[in-house]
Amino acid sequence: AKTENVLSREHHYYVPSNRIAGIQDRLQNGDLIGTTTSMKGMDVSHTGMVLRQGNVVRFMHAPLSGKKVLVSEGSLAEYVTGISSHTGIVVVRPLEPRP
Repeated sequence: AKTENVLSREHHYYVPSNRIAGIQDRLQNGDLIGTTTSMKGMDVSHTGMVLRQGNVVRFMHAPLSGKKVLVSEGSLAEYVTGISSHTGIVVVRPLEPRP
C-alpha cells in the first residue's frame, strides 16, 4: 500500500486512444503494451505485446477467458478503442543488454 501511494502521486504518461493510430508506425515487434483504463483504482487493466504483420500493428495478449494467446483481428488502435474502459496505452521497449 505504501508503494502504491507513492506511485499514485507520480505523473503517468500515456498515448490516448484517439492518438494510437497516429503512432502505430513507430511501434516495434516486442514492444510491451499496457492498456490504460478508466476503472477506479487502476492505471493499467491489461498487458500484451506488439506484433507487426505486414503493415498492420496487432496486439498479442492472453485474455482472461480462455487459455491461449490471442492476436487481435484488427489493429492495436482498433482493439483499444473497441473496449469502452480503455483510455489509451503505455509502451515499454526492452533494450538489448549492454556488454
